[in-house]
Amino acid sequence: MSIDKDIKVTINLNKIVEQRLTKMLAYVNFGEKVINGTLISTDGIDEIAVNARSSIDLNPLFDSIDLLICNHLGITKPTVNDMVHGVHYGEIQPEPGREAYLTKLESEAKKRKAYFEKNFELKELEGGSWTIEVPVRKK
Repeated sequence: MSIDKDIKVTINLNKIVEQRLTKMLAYVNFGEKVINGTLISTDGIDEIAVNARSSIDLNPLFDSIDLLICNHLGITKPTVNDMVHGVHYGEIQPEPGREAYLTKLESEAKKRKAYFEKNFELKELEGGSWTIEVPVRKK
């Protein structure tokens, strides 16, 4: 059994439509509809909520999350120009001056693999319907 640590937000669009209707009753145009009894039925609320599912703009939410991520990382929020023009096609890869760093990373990875192969061996554990390989230190 896994534990779900994600934070989920559920939006009840029908409730939002109902609450917005009550707030909007103060407007002149809505008052006339209330007096005439032609405001909105529960079917109308459902119809508005269904239409809202495909027309709600979540970009402000995404912008807020982006800003929170940047604040958490201590960086300034990238602009559209940074995102679109940050990738330069046709450049030499790897970039000049980066070869030494990539070579170092590759060398360290080889050393870790050699250390692992020298000091550990993989043992299979079986549990009926599953099998897992576990590293065990060599004696």
